[in-house]
Amino acid sequence: IQRPFPLIDHAVAVGNRIWGCRCGENADGAFVNEVFCSALGDPLTWTRFGTGADDCYSASLGVPGAFTGAAALYDDVVFFKENAVICVAGSEPADFRVSCNEGKGVRLGCEKSIQKLGASLVYCGVDGVYRSNGVYAVRLCDGFLPVALENAVGGVLGEKYYLSAQNTKGEYETFV
Repeated sequence: IQRPFPLIDHAVAVGNRIWGCRCGENADGAFVNEVFCSALGDPLTWTRFGTGADDCYSASLGVPGAFTGAAALYDDVVFFKENAVICVAGSEPADFRVSCNEGKGVRLGCEKSIQKLGASLVYCGVDGVYRSNGVYAVRLCDGFLPVALENAVGGVLGEKYYLSAQNTKGEYETFV
């Protein structure tokens, strides 16, 4: 028995489903820019589309650029591009809602900086550290500008967010 598994840029498990995103060629060679999920309770089923609560889901996006990360925020799924925060909310395919906040996304190569802190996600963006509830993103810190950070990794301890990132000189710095 063989089941096709889609090419996924970033994946996260939410609501007993595997959620993924892809911007580029899919397994069939077609260009896609979409978010999608497996069937409810079946991480190997990706092609059963219908109106049932346990069916798969897929949505094409008009936001250009590569995906830079994905995270779970309670029952919502949040996907990131450098120029967008995309949130999928709802309990089943019939009522999934996709919202997009352009700008303020995760910097390419900094997907490990995404951390849940309280009721939001904190991450390293293109021009600072951001906090997002999946719909709105607010810059928390731009104290390290104009230094561009790369290869960022984040962590949370208590109510503090820790960020370790590489500056333009190749040196690693830690921010709290």
